[in-house]
Amino acid sequence: MRGRPVSCCFTGHRPAKLPWRHDEDDPRCVALKRRIRDAVEAAYVEGYRHFLCGMAMGCDLYFCECVLALREGHPDVSVEAAIPCPTQADAWPADQRERYARLVAACIAIGTGFVLWCDSLLTGVNIA
Repeated sequence: MRGRPVSCCFTGHRPAKLPWRHDEDDPRCVALKRRIRDAVEAAYVEGYRHFLCGMAMGCDLYFCECVLALREGHPDVSVEAAIPCPTQADAWPADQRERYARLVAACIAIGTGFVLWCDSLLTGVNIA
């Protein structure tokens, strides 16, 4: 275990960039989800306890689901939804909006406005 607090952040491809698109029963998607789960478990073993997720449709949501599953057996795990804007999921299909809402509600912390924060770092503008 590491001697200092550490975080693991994740963002990945959206369905349009995946060969199976929205078919999560595709064997390649199932295999990817297994690899994400294994990577999350390995990060936990290495000492990572706080996980941040970009919450985009596709791989981000797969990651969030894996971390929430890990948290069931390890209550010291926290997951933060790093939401770039409050309307992130507004144009998504209904089933994906419901999934997103369920996952966001399960996160221990919800951060919004990361785009503004990052832009302020680049431009030197104080957004506080």
